[in-house]
Amino acid sequence: MLLSEGQYVLSAPDASLAGTTIYDPELFEVGEDGYKLTRLKGNPAIIFNYHLTGGVQNNGLDWRIVSIVSQKELFKQLNRIKQYAYVLQTLLIGAGFAVSWYVSRRIINPVNRLVRTIHKYTSCCFPA
Repeated sequence: MLLSEGQYVLSAPDASLAGTTIYDPELFEVGEDGYKLTRLKGNPAIIFNYHLTGGVQNNGLDWRIVSIVSQKELFKQLNRIKQYAYVLQTLLIGAGFAVSWYVSRRIINPVNRLVRTIHKYTSCCFPA
């Protein structure tokens, strides 16, 4: 939502809120980091508060953008990203093992052939 000074709602996703005033100023008081954890209608939520600067402030307007997001909705997206990261990590670890096995085979096979050849020549030419 877009708020002017005095918590007057200029615009909101819910059209019925536009033109109203929010009478709970503590609701929008956030720390220096710009957000606050709170409960809204009994559910945990995060309130983001961003003061508009530049031309808006130069015109004497103290407007800000306020976004209220339920933690469940916010973390749903983060959990999806986390799941993709786990799948990608698993695939990369599997690919790493496959490449290391292939490289080790490429190194060990010639060495084993050399050892077999040496044993073959030593057993025929130098009997024990």
